[in-house]
Amino acid sequence: SNNAFSQKLMHYLSVPTDGDVRGLEAKLKDSGRMDMLQFALREKEAAVKLLMKYQSSRSAQRVFTILLDELHTIYMLTVTPVIEDGGGRAEVDAKISDALQAIKSMLGENFLEFTVKDLLGLLFFLAGNCHIRWDKDADLSPGV
Repeated sequence: SNNAFSQKLMHYLSVPTDGDVRGLEAKLKDSGRMDMLQFALREKEAAVKLLMKYQSSRSAQRVFTILLDELHTIYMLTVTPVIEDGGGRAEVDAKISDALQAIKSMLGENFLEFTVKDLLGLLFFLAGNCHIRWDKDADLSPGV
C-alpha cells in the first residue's frame, strides 16, 4: 500500500535518536575518509534535493524507497562484513562500488535516470541518517 511505502520512506528520512548517532562528517573522519568530505556533503545534498523534487510523485517515492532499502540491505550483507573483518579502505570501497553497480544494473533504464553517483549520494544520505557506517561497530568488538 502507498501508506506502507511512505512509512518505510519516512524511516529512512528521519534521523534516529538511538544507536549510532554520528553524522556523516564524523563517520567519514572516524574511517579515515576526510578527503571525501566535500564530495560526500555535495552528493548527499544532491540526493536530498532529488528526494524533495519528487516528493509529490507516488511512483518516484516507491523507487526511492526500494533504492534505499536495497542500498541498506546490500551494504549490510556485502560491505559491513568486510569492515568488521578489518578490511582496508580500498577493499571496502571496492565492495561499495560493486554494490552500487549491482543496484544500477537492477534499475535498468530507470525513469529517473539515476547514475552511480546519485546512488552514492543516497548512500551518504543513509550514513548521515545513522543507517550505515564505514568503521567497525564498537559495540561488536570483543572485549569492550
